[in-house]
Amino acid sequence: MVDRVEELYKDFGISTILVMGGSGDYFDSADRVIAMDSFHPTEVTQKAKKIIKENPTDRKIEIPFAFPQTQKRYRDLSALSFQNGKKDCVIQARQGITLILGQVEIDIRYAEYLIEEGPLEICG
Repeated sequence: MVDRVEELYKDFGISTILVMGGSGDYFDSADRVIAMDSFHPTEVTQKAKKIIKENPTDRKIEIPFAFPQTQKRYRDLSALSFQNGKKDCVIQARQGITLILGQVEIDIRYAEYLIEEGPLEICG
């Protein structure tokens, strides 16, 4: 990923947000670095750039080929309805295993990072 993150942005316009601890591998390609200090976000981009300048990685790119070109895909969402009866929009989470969007129930049991109903409803 460290070899692809810049390529994804430059060639495809895809921004990447990485959440990690204790790794400066991405400082070279980062536009912005935010550190958590006692649960408060602090921008440390200049500090990260200074670390890279003082300690160059001399890392070799390990990917043998460019990212393959892809076809743009579009999904027609006009048929989606989140209505349930007379209510305009119904979004619910049930027991941390089901996301309900209108009359559609989505089984999310295998998305192990969505285990609480609050974040699951936000995703909905």
